Amino acid sequence: MTYLRIAFTFILGFALTTILYAQDVTLKTQADVNNFNPNTTMISGNLTIGDSLINNSSITDLSNLSNLTSIGGNLHISRNDALKNLDGLSKLTSIGGGVYIKRNDILTSLDGLSKLTSIGVFLSIGQNHNLKNLDGLSKLTHIGSFLSISGNYSLKNLNGLNNLTSISGDLSISGNFSLKNFDGLNNLTSIGGNLTIEYNFKLTNLDGLGKLTSIGGDFHIISNESLTNINELSKLTLIGESLRIEYNDILTNLNGLSNLTSIGGNLVILENDALTNIDGLNNLTSIGKYLNIRGNKALINTDGLSNLASIGKDIYINGNNTLANIDGLNSIKSISNNLYINGNRSLSNINGLVNLGSIGGYLSISSNYKLTNLDGLRNLNSIGSSLYIYYNKTLTNLDGLRNLSYIGDFLSIINNDALPNLDGLENITSIYGYLEIEYNDELINLDGLINLKSISSYCKIFRNIKLENLDG
Repeated sequence: MTYLRIAFTFILGFALTTILYAQDVTLKTQADVNNFNPNTTMISGNLTIGDSLINNSSITDLSNLSNLTSIGGNLHISRNDALKNLDGLSKLTSIGGGVYIKRNDILTSLDGLSKLTSIGVFLSIGQNHNLKNLDGLSKLTHIGSFLSISGNYSLKNLNGLNNLTSISGDLSISGNFSLKNFDGLNNLTSIGGNLTIEYNFKLTNLDGLGKLTSIGGDFHIISNESLTNINELSKLTLIGESLRIEYNDILTNLNGLSNLTSIGGNLVILENDALTNIDGLNNLTSIGKYLNIRGNKALINTDGLSNLASIGKDIYINGNNTLANIDGLNSIKSISNNLYINGNRSLSNINGLVNLGSIGGYLSISSNYKLTNLDGLRNLNSIGSSLYIYYNKTLTNLDGLRNLSYIGDFLSIINNDALPNLDGLENITSIYGYLEIEYNDELINLDGLINLKSISSYCKIFRNIKLENLDG
């Protein structure tokens, strides 16, 4: 190897040699490590240990790197099948770029990095299947961008990260099948980018995130099948982008989010089978984009959203089989895009929409088998696009639509088995798309359309078996 600079410093009569290697260094075999100058203290470029493409590295001992104190570029340690430890890096204090530690099958600890205090860009620790702890990172105080810990099947805790107070980029913790909590992150107060917590199958709680106050990007809590609570998030007040809580099989509540006041993007609560309430969102006042509550089998109400006054785009309330009411939406006065209330088999009323005056896009109400009326829409006066009323088996009237005077596109009323008339639509004078009235078995008249004067597209009235005339 060629070393571009050798500097001598004299202290109390002793000569200390500092050797700077000013190029990238790649060590693929143990022979490469043995041939590396053991007096080297700095590498200005990247250091690669192992082969990034194939798992055939013979490296077992990094002793020849024992005087290395800094790396200007990235540190790659990957695909080293025989490497048990990183002890040869015990003097390393700083890395200017990023750190990859991936696919080192028998690596059990990072103790060799015990003096590392600063990483300039990112730290990525992934698929080291026998890595049991991160204790070797206990002096690390700074990561310039993102931190990713994924696919380390034996990792049980994050204790070595306890000196991190902030992460300017993303934090991703996923696929660590033995991880039970986040105790090692107990001093973390802010994350500038996204926080992703997913596929950690033994994770029971988020203890360790008790000081976290803000997340600049998205926050995803997905497919953590043993997660019972998120109580430790009680200091979190701001999520800059979206919050997604999905497929957490035994999560029963969202109580840890009680101080959250705003979400800049979407709020998605999806397929959390044991979730009975969302009361923990009781201080949430605004959502920048859409609200999606879907497929939560045990959810009985939306009361936790009672202070939510502003939603930037759509609302989806779909497929929540035990949802009895949506009273928690009673602060919503307008929806700029679409409202979908579909497939909620226990929903008996929509009274929670009593203050809703306008919808900018579609309104879809379908397959809510216990819904008997639309009285909760009694203050609704305009729908910017279309109105769908489908497959509501026990819907007996449309009286709740008596103040509706404008539908911007088509009106479709199909397969409502108990609906006898269209009373409630008397203020509709024009339909700017098509009109469909089909398969409503108990429909006997169209008198509710008595004031309808124009239809811009086609009109289809079909298979309403008790309808004998079109007098309306």
